Amino acid sequence: MRNSNIFIGSARKIASSLFYKSPVTIGSDKKLISFTFDDVPKSTFDNAIPILNKYNIKGTFYVALSLMEGIHNSKGLFAAEDLHKCLNAGHELGCHSYSHIHFYDIHVSGHIKNDLKENQAALQSISPISSFENFSYPFGEQTIAGKGIVSGLYNSGRGTDNGTNVGNTDLNSLKAIKLYESKNSSEKIDNILRHFSKAGGWLIFYTHDVQENFSVSGCSPQYLDSVITKCLEMGFEIKNIKETLNCFDLKG
Repeated sequence: MRNSNIFIGSARKIASSLFYKSPVTIGSDKKLISFTFDDVPKSTFDNAIPILNKYNIKGTFYVALSLMEGIHNSKGLFAAEDLHKCLNAGHELGCHSYSHIHFYDIHVSGHIKNDLKENQAALQSISPISSFENFSYPFGEQTIAGKGIVSGLYNSGRGTDNGTNVGNTDLNSLKAIKLYESKNSSEKIDNILRHFSKAGGWLIFYTHDVQENFSVSGCSPQYLDSVITKCLEMGFEIKNIKETLNCFDLKG
């Protein structure tokens, strides 16, 4: 397990130095917050969207459409109507691959582009005028081949490396902070936000399910609501990924 983690860390470090996407300098005077959701089980559409709507803020929902009800047979999956509800409320749908593939699996490298295009085709079959503009790496896995493909298809790629985006920032390797209630307590999030208030930049939160009986990679509705409330009380500007990128003068 330790050797596997070393390999993954090395691979990510090498990939992060290549395919540097539209570098922007995010000043410490900026205090931008984004709330993002990966995989997006039905509980997230049901519980996160009303909370975001209550505060009139927009989120980014990274979906792998093979996980949609009717395609995959597992319980608790989102349906096409959930995607429409999300879009109609002004939220962003981002790409999380179609099959939620492992980029570190060398056998799948040649299929990454086809998989991502399949996700786009699936989205357009549901909402013909919609398209994915931003991406989230499944499992946070970044490879040289994968990052190169993402660079050519999307405006950004969000990973799972812990941190805030400030200074010279690679849009193909955006850092983020877990909103995993069992790992990052409300007190810990408060400390992160206090530090962010001084350091500035662009802080991206991410989680998966949003429900009372949350998983190790999710949170409760009350927890999400409290983090949003804290951000607003501290005067931070909250935008989804697409809205935030529109704030920058991107080159290339």
